[in-house]
Formats: sequence, structure tokens, C-alpha cells
Amino acid sequence: MKKSELTITRSEDKDEKFIISCVVDFYTRQTDELLLITPTKLKKAIKKRLKDEYNWYLIVRLDGKNIGCIQLVVKPKVMADVVLIYILPEFRSKGSGTLALQKVFELIIKSDIKNVRTEIAINNTISQKMFSGLGFDLRSQIYYRDLSN
Repeated sequence: MKKSELTITRSEDKDEKFIISCVVDFYTRQTDELLLITPTKLKKAIKKRLKDEYNWYLIVRLDGKNIGCIQLVVKPKVMADVVLIYILPEFRSKGSGTLALQKVFELIIKSDIKNVRTEIAINNTISQKMFSGLGFDLRSQIYYRDLSN
């Protein structure tokens, strides 16, 4: 994939439906009970976050076509947390996610943010490999126990 074909832009009002569809699909596919949330609650939360200056929803486009979105939570001049990266299924495993993140890092650097972090589920080896390949290193692990049983 040529780098010039893929673009990253901050979301606009017209992108709201696309962002909601990406995020709802992402979370409803999760098998981790910690991530399960109803689509209605997700939509409400997304609409609120779209207005928050520290929540950046970025649209990933290939030749002008929406193919994914990335959500960052930004602490100006300090840190950006990659909260979500979603690429439409037909564009996965083709380097789109990696290339999109590289472009996101360029945007972050231009915004004078010095660090990036993300949290990846232990069973998500594809994302672990992608982020490791982009120079990320493991700094901590989160332990979880279900006390309802």
C-alpha cells in the first residue's frame, strides 16, 4: 500500500454515523466481558466525546473512502492514549492499521505531544505484534478477577 493513498483527518459532524458504526462494531465483537456495553449507551457516549476537545476521533481514508477510525484521548503536550483503532474488515491484514498509526504519530508530533500509549488485551496478539513493530514496548500488565462468581 502506498503511503500517499491513506489519509488521516480529524472527524467532522458529517463523520458521526461512520464513527458510531465503527465503535459499536468494535465493542460488540469483543469477547472480554469488561468491554461489553450496549450499543445505545455507546452511541450516547460517543456523541458526548465527539464534543470533547481531548477526545480525538480520526477518520482513516483510503483514496477518499472511509475505511476506519482511531480514537485518541489527548493530554496536551504530554500524552496521547490510543483508545481504539478500527479498520473495516475488508481492509485488515493489508498494512492499513500500521500505516494509519504511523500517520497518527506524525499528527501527534505536530501537536507537540511527546508520548503515546495504548492498552491491548492479552489475547489480542495481532495488535500486540503491530504495536511492537511500531516501537512500543510493554510497560505494565493489568490483572483482573471476576468477583461475581
